[in-house]
Amino acid sequence: MKKLTCLAILLWLTTVVIAFSWHFTAEKKSYDRLAYEVANAVLDHVIMSREWNADHGGVYVPVTEKTKPNPYLKDSLRDLETKQGISLTKIDPTVYVYQISDRHVEYCGIHYHITSLQPIRAENKPRAWEREWLLEFEKGVLEQSMFARQGSTDVFRYMVPLVAKESCLKCHAQYGKKEGDLLGGISVTLPCSAMVGSNSLLWRYVLVAVLGVFFILTSGFFLEKNRRKLLATNKSLEEEIKARQAAESEWTAAMDVSDDALYLIDVNRHLVRANQTFYKMMQSTPETAIGQHISEIVHPQGEAVPCPVCQAQEEKRDAVIIMEVDHPDNPAGCPLEIKVKIIRDDKNRPVSIFMSIHDLTSSREEIEEKQKLEKQLRQAQKMEAIGTMAGGIAHDFNNLLSVILGYSELAKEDAPEGTIFSKDMDKVLEAGERAKDLVKQILSFSRQTEITRVPMQLQSLIKEALKMLRASIPTTIEIQDDIDSECGVVSVDPTQVSQILMNLCANANHAMEESGGILRIQLKCAFVGEDDTKQKAHLNPGEYVELVVSDTGSGIGQDVIEKVFDPFFTTKEIGKGTGMGLAIIHGIIGDYGGAITVESEVGEGSTFYVYFPVIDQDEAVLEKVDEKRVMGTERVFFVDDEQLLLDMGKEILERLGYTVTTEQNSLEALRIFQENPEDFDVVITDQTMPGMTGTDLARRMLQIRPDIPIILCTGYSNLIDEESAKLLGIKEFALKPMTRGSISHLLRKVLDAA
Repeated sequence: MKKLTCLAILLWLTTVVIAFSWHFTAEKKSYDRLAYEVANAVLDHVIMSREWNADHGGVYVPVTEKTKPNPYLKDSLRDLETKQGISLTKIDPTVYVYQISDRHVEYCGIHYHITSLQPIRAENKPRAWEREWLLEFEKGVLEQSMFARQGSTDVFRYMVPLVAKESCLKCHAQYGKKEGDLLGGISVTLPCSAMVGSNSLLWRYVLVAVLGVFFILTSGFFLEKNRRKLLATNKSLEEEIKARQAAESEWTAAMDVSDDALYLIDVNRHLVRANQTFYKMMQSTPETAIGQHISEIVHPQGEAVPCPVCQAQEEKRDAVIIMEVDHPDNPAGCPLEIKVKIIRDDKNRPVSIFMSIHDLTSSREEIEEKQKLEKQLRQAQKMEAIGTMAGGIAHDFNNLLSVILGYSELAKEDAPEGTIFSKDMDKVLEAGERAKDLVKQILSFSRQTEITRVPMQLQSLIKEALKMLRASIPTTIEIQDDIDSECGVVSVDPTQVSQILMNLCANANHAMEESGGILRIQLKCAFVGEDDTKQKAHLNPGEYVELVVSDTGSGIGQDVIEKVFDPFFTTKEIGKGTGMGLAIIHGIIGDYGGAITVESEVGEGSTFYVYFPVIDQDEAVLEKVDEKRVMGTERVFFVDDEQLLLDMGKEILERLGYTVTTEQNSLEALRIFQENPEDFDVVITDQTMPGMTGTDLARRMLQIRPDIPIILCTGYSNLIDEESAKLLGIKEFALKPMTRGSISHLLRKVLDAA
């Protein structure tokens, strides 16, 4: 019985061992096949991913510690930066495979490796077993696989050759590769200790079965396997949740940095999400707003009129709507641009509505500022055109004045002393001098005369200007003056001072032209102390000459008095003012180190205070030309394209004792001089002439006879000035009109110097 029992036990154990051995062998083959199929499938997926990457020329990813810019990738577009400031770098197929490998190693222990017998990168260097298989691939073998022990882990290794395709040549062509060449190989290493360790596990199960606990251990094994699967699944879900939370935080942060109110509603117009600008604009919070109907948030009191935004949302159509401040349904109290964008699925069905609300206030302010600048530019261009025209007019006017003043002096000389005719000619000459000053002011306005400051006392200049004013101010306006003879010396340009006074008096005249009144001009000494600087336009302490111009006109309102010195600001009708007069005065006085202020009340008139700083000089007067005639006997060659000027100049010079030759054509004048250069002692030439300018004529004459003295005259020219004329060798530079006395002195100056 015992023998039978032992035999039965032995048979049972033998049967169990045989069954488990057969099972192990079958399972071993199954696991081998499974390992091969898994490795083959995984490697196919990786190769397809690599080829996709190669076909698309690489993939851009954010720059991180793991995805740094690839130094081996020679591509000018390797690194980019998005509008949001995110740095991107392009990863090539090899790096792309390594990124996949890192993820698989992290999550399931699967490792990929691209290698070659001639690796470009250090990380592509083959392992010993890979080198052996690469040599086999060069012989035509299509794949290699084996089980191996890697450290403490059993693994399955599988490798296939990597052949160059067309897309690979974007990088590998530079290394001499062509389509179909063997680049190397790509391997996959699968952890499979459970597969190759089944034999030892089998014998443990046999032993357990022999001991009667085989089924318990088997159940425990499967329970453990399921537990690990559950843990892996749980870990994967946690990572996915974290990734979604990170993406959600990134999206929220991007939305919140926008100054526009952005929000998303579903097709039933319930709020899904919004940025902080939206909640601030609507005075709401995510806790109270999300899930509510959008009308309850935007129009809590209901729509005053049919809202165009709500209509677009209801009709599921894209729209851009401008809503002004006064619109009853405007929720923000500022002009808005509202965009409605319907989001649709692949079947064109609306799934949600994206909204943006943009505040137009700053944009409109920019437009208004641009329009203001364009208006000022047009005004400046108009002023420039007027200045250019003024310069041209001044040139012709100076020529006419030269004739008028010249013949007037001749007539004055011929008239008996003390006769009415002689006195009348004095008036003509006085008017001519005033006209000459007027032309100088025109040229100053058009910036075609140099600003020359001289030390002087303003008393005589102001008195002379008042004489001109009395002739131009209507008799309904009484002119009063109070000129202090003790005022100090200032450094100014006389023409600019006249311009300041004329401009202020013209404004006063305009203020009193309908009702008349009193125009009062004062010139007096003023001292600004330490305590006065704030009250007198931040003047430095010291002594000043104060010019006061006051009127009893309409006055200036307090709403505009702060703007009167702004460029282009005027209260006059169109055609009566440019808005530049006071601005120019303000600039001139500022350059002098002085100041201009104004006091005014509506209906009480206005008073302007102009402060000129006194300089440290006891006495200074304007230089005057000695009008006494200076005679001569030399030979003068006079060239000018105006016949009237030639005739007048010839007569004046001949009366001064000179022998005069005249020529109207500059080219003919050059011919005459070339033939007989020694026939002349001095040349007087105009600048602006047809055929050849005065400077060109002078240059040619000096080439013929370098010692010939030349005087260049001009009514106006923007091409030549005194400094540049003398650099050419011209002895003197004179501005028309010239008096008989000034031309006689100038001739003697150059002739005596020669």
